Amino acid sequence: MRAHELPIWDTGEVITHDALFSDPKFRTQNRWMYETPKTGQMLALVGTLRFVLAVLLTGDPTVKVFSTVCEKTTYPGQKGKTLSVAADFAVELKNGEKQWITTMERIKHDDATELRVDTLRKFAEGKGVEHRLFLKSDIKKRAIEFDNWALLSARMNCADAKRFSLHHERTVLGDILKIRRAVRLEELLDADQVDRARMLAVVGYGLMNGLLSTNLTTSLISLDSLISYS
Repeated sequence: MRAHELPIWDTGEVITHDALFSDPKFRTQNRWMYETPKTGQMLALVGTLRFVLAVLLTGDPTVKVFSTVCEKTTYPGQKGKTLSVAADFAVELKNGEKQWITTMERIKHDDATELRVDTLRKFAEGKGVEHRLFLKSDIKKRAIEFDNWALLSARMNCADAKRFSLHHERTVLGDILKIRRAVRLEELLDADQVDRARMLAVVGYGLMNGLLSTNLTTSLISLDSLISYS
């Protein structure tokens, strides 16, 4: 198992692994409560896929806001029964574009699933919105990214900028990056009079908003992570 090696995350091992999705005991839907630092909302999420996607949307610097409140539409089912359907997430990007995202374990090529997805796609197109699918297979490609944002979300929520002053930590970070292109995270956490939890929150906010950059896609964030301006 890989470790974040951060002193503020005592059990910093990889959260996602194949057994989470293949073990029979996880066949029933999990329930998650997730407070996203992106909007400050507490989200009630049914299913691991929705939870993972919410964390990834939080960390996506191109995303302005997102919500689980999505507009519904109705369509006739195969047996003539009227069905209703809605995407799982409504997303607004910083460039003004909008997306609706639906989570699915996998793409099923049966008539009922294809009708549901096609209805969502056409409904979104009629509203001028792009419709996207997020599948279980997408998680394996972004497992490290998810682990990093799960950690950073927790740190940002613990040192919420609305409840705590992060001024000193922001000043320390800014002063260092004025004279250097990049700084190791360990140096930031060990800087004079810095509160480690608040500094990690400052780094998280900067990464979330696209002001800072580091490798979050192929490497777990650690004391050796290099932080720089984007």
